[in-house]
Order: sequence, then C-alpha cells, then structure tokens
Amino acid sequence: MTSTSQHASPSGSHKKRNVIIIVCVVLVLALAGGLLWWFIGRPAFNDQLEPNAVVGTMPGKTDEQIEEELNRKVDEKTIAFVLNSEPVYADGRAKGTIMFENPASNGKRTRLELYRDDTNELIYKTGLLDPGSYVPEAKLDKFLEKGNYDCTAYIYAYKLDTEEYLGKVAAGVTVHVVE
Repeated sequence: MTSTSQHASPSGSHKKRNVIIIVCVVLVLALAGGLLWWFIGRPAFNDQLEPNAVVGTMPGKTDEQIEEELNRKVDEKTIAFVLNSEPVYADGRAKGTIMFENPASNGKRTRLELYRDDTNELIYKTGLLDPGSYVPEAKLDKFLEKGNYDCTAYIYAYKLDTEEYLGKVAAGVTVHVVE
C-alpha cells in the first residue's frame, strides 16, 4: 500500500493576502511601540507635577481680577505667576501660606524654588504646575527656627507641548516663622 500526499502551493492571491497581513501586523506593532515610548519611555514632566496643586484660581480674587487675567494672553517670553510675598508658618514644621499660582493665562508649566538669601539654602520647591492651578499652602523642605527670613523665589517656566525649558524669573519673599 502506497500513500501519496499532495501539497498545494499557495496561489498568487493567497501570497499577496499573506504579505498584506504581515505588513499590517508590523505597522500595528510599530505604532504600539511608538505610543508605548511616548507614554512610558520618554522623560515626561507628568511624573514631576506638583501633587498638592489645586486646579482653579486662588481664593480671594475679585471677579474683575479673574476676568482681566483670563483676557490677558501671556506671550512665550513672559512668565506669569502669583506668589505670596510674605508667607506665614506657625512653626518650622507646619504648613504655611505659600499661595503659589500658575494662572490659566500663562500657557506654560511653572515650578517654584525658594532660597534663603543669607545661606543660599533651598528651603522649598514645588513640582510642576499646569496653567490654571495653584498651591495654597505647603510645608518647607528645611526646618526654620522662629524668625523672619529674606528669601529669593525662582519661578521656572516650560513649554506645555515640548516640555522645553523657557527661562526663570526671581522675586523677593520674606518667610515668617511665628514659633
């Protein structure tokens, strides 16, 4: 008894269909890899966003101030911010009234670093704040004894779309530690 087997070779249309399927699978894998890199692999500022940020406008602003701010467009060369120039801390370990805001009109991400003028020591920093958010209060990163401390606040700005560093501005701040 002899057996014979027959092997059918794929026709031209089957070969073409198989090639199209393979090309589609490769394209889908490349797209998935690119998206994975975009959301996970690239250095993202989202990991550096300020966890204590509140979305919205800081309390205490009048309707006119809010309307004026929303109507004002800030260009790329300007950094808009609001910062309490005299934050008060009940003691060196308590939360104080930092009141740092990145206005919605700013159109860029910002972050704050606060340095003592006498020692040049970094005593507080935020993560990044998206436009239209603020930090109402925060603990200092370094313990301060009772007293008044002249400080310099540096506000750094970054493009929203490319995360490119744009520059920084400085402002004088006096930190008051009550006890």
